[in-house]
Amino acid sequence: MPEKYQLRIDEILHRQAGKTVLVEYVYKEEHGSGRIRSYHIKVPRDEYERIARRTWRTVIPFDKWLKVLRPFMLGDEATDDIPDAFRILDADHSNKIDVDELEAFMPIIAPRAPPRVLREHIQKVDRNFDGKLNLAEFTDLVLKGIGRDIAFIGAEILLVDQDEIRELRTNTIATIKL
Repeated sequence: MPEKYQLRIDEILHRQAGKTVLVEYVYKEEHGSGRIRSYHIKVPRDEYERIARRTWRTVIPFDKWLKVLRPFMLGDEATDDIPDAFRILDADHSNKIDVDELEAFMPIIAPRAPPRVLREHIQKVDRNFDGKLNLAEFTDLVLKGIGRDIAFIGAEILLVDQDEIRELRTNTIATIKL
């Protein structure tokens, strides 16, 4: 019998003067066996922009980056956002996303993600084996959670039992701060 599984994702946008200044994603996975996996991602605008200025790669402006991040983080809860995210990443308007275009999204959330790792993730959904993603393949990447896996490269995630949770002051086990 399959294990009961529940996933809760909260997206929290902090705004000042009409601009998003901080986005947070809070995850809580509960498995029927009593295991709980919780994690929390915070991305402040000022920190994003500071890192973007220092990187040698092309970087997407923060507001557009948030439009790409949302479906990556929320998966099937943000299916309506997938086409916009695809168009933003498809910088050369070829109707395909290659590793270089995906890297424009990655250096902030997963700065240690080498192109080899991105290619391996792309291969999981690349049905025509061209090393690029069309909209249908990109949609698969997002809906299967592979996009979220890419975003979590380098993140530490901790599995705990129900008894251990009671001892914790917060459900945030791992925080990724930029």
